Amino acid sequence: GVPEQQWQYHPFGNIPMPGNPAVTVTVYQIRSERSGLCMEVDAGGVHALVRQDTCGTGTAGDEARQLFISSAVAQGYHILNPLSNPSLCLDVQNGSNDNGNLLQQYSCTGGGNQQFFGPPVLTS
Repeated sequence: GVPEQQWQYHPFGNIPMPGNPAVTVTVYQIRSERSGLCMEVDAGGVHALVRQDTCGTGTAGDEARQLFISSAVAQGYHILNPLSNPSLCLDVQNGSNDNGNLLQQYSCTGGGNQQFFGPPVLTS
């Protein structure tokens, strides 16, 4: 429950949904309560790690590695798809509950290690 473990969703903008441009979705930057930095997926595909970096202010295309699509799955849980690879999901590496475990983008499985709890929008 400490600030290092708290993140806030910040709406970045509305864009056409990747793969279904007739639908508009909100993309979010996810900022650390402690550092004020944004989650950012490293370049690459499956297994690309998530790190913190200065929050970008460019276009959605420029900031795609810092933007996430949030989809509710059940009872306050959400799946997060990186805009830079929307067919992948944010994933707790190896499904581990160990301290210091890393986040990565990975193929979507719907497993508990890809479901994050919290309201879809905390601040604007």
